[in-house]
Amino acid sequence: MAKLANRITALRMILAPFVVAAILSGRNVWALWLFVAAALTDYLDGVVARQFGEVTKAGAYFDPIADKFLMACTLLALVGASGMPWWFAVVVVGNGVYILACAGVLIVRKRQDKFPPSMWGKTSMFAQFIAVAAWIAHGTLRFQAFHSTTLVMGMLWIAAVLTAWSAIHYTYQWCNVDFQRRLLA
Repeated sequence: MAKLANRITALRMILAPFVVAAILSGRNVWALWLFVAAALTDYLDGVVARQFGEVTKAGAYFDPIADKFLMACTLLALVGASGMPWWFAVVVVGNGVYILACAGVLIVRKRQDKFPPSMWGKTSMFAQFIAVAAWIAHGTLRFQAFHSTTLVMGMLWIAAVLTAWSAIHYTYQWCNVDFQRRLLA
């Protein structure tokens, strides 16, 4: 039987197509609530895993994949349906592909099999969730606070910079670990 934390992570992936459908059909309020619910599962699965001793290797691999899946699906729908800047989607999706590809290479080369999230990775993911939620809210009349294009664009830029920095930080960490292993070999 699957652990509760892993089921919560799976829920994030299950919600992604519903977020996309709401975006593409112009139902921004639904898209926002579904996206926020999906984003909250990222926090909730970690809490459940730690509280109930459900931290597993499968969960450690599955969680970032679910994050990147939700974000990629949502961003591609927003670029196509609401005019979200394509550069933001390229930075975020590109970062996700880069991180997952590097992790895959390190696993295959048996150089590393644990990829604990860094503070910068968590910070950039949080900033991405906030920026995307703000963009979705920007597209609806119910959320007047987010009608400032300058505010929402600022959030996108902050998330993009943090995302790029997290990729640099992960690269440094992985290269440093690889260098130390070669030095000690």
